[in-house]
Amino acid sequence: MRIMIVGGKRKAWFLAKAFIQKKHKVTLINKDSEYCTKLSSDFEEAIVINGDGSKPFILEDANTKNMDIVIAMTSNDADNLVVCQLCKNIFKVPKTMSLVSSPQNVEIFTKLGVDTTVSSVAILTSIIEQRAFADDIKNFLSVGGGEVVLFEISVTSDSPICDKTLSQANIPQEASISCVIRNDQPIIPKGFTKILENDKLVVVAIAEKQETVLEAILGGK
Repeated sequence: MRIMIVGGKRKAWFLAKAFIQKKHKVTLINKDSEYCTKLSSDFEEAIVINGDGSKPFILEDANTKNMDIVIAMTSNDADNLVVCQLCKNIFKVPKTMSLVSSPQNVEIFTKLGVDTTVSSVAILTSIIEQRAFADDIKNFLSVGGGEVVLFEISVTSDSPICDKTLSQANIPQEASISCVIRNDQPIIPKGFTKILENDKLVVVAIAEKQETVLEAILGGK
């Protein structure tokens, strides 16, 4: 894929590295000229442009019309929104994604046409509100404008579902266990699959029912 990353520092660097390792074509736009020099040095395969990605002429120079995905990662939510809207409406990019600093902006971004919006603050707040322990729940991801959550959770000996089959486990209808990871091996579970201690469960759930789902799996922690 042809992927453009606008703004960001360390997060953008790690994303670029991951995409390049997977042989995607990466373009990086950043206002910081010194950081652009570093990016050019670290990623010879990437196209690095020093400029403001919220300006149409910069996006035009970056050949944005040929991108498959644009990811806005600046520290300013308004700039990220402008980037995504320009890419979507002017340059007809099929997929736009944005980081947001304020969780309240997730819904606004979604309504204004940004395909995927990620708020690290909202994710952390949700975990804290659900009283989940850091050792129990990992790799939390909010999708669908925050309506759906996907996370990995470890089964302990005192978990209500430990040593039960999936059909016996009292998992709410608003959630499903899509994968069981046992001894680093993935298992696609069926109704007869028995959940064991130390299993890692990949769970997909409706966000507003997350607390109920966690209680069904972890108990009253």
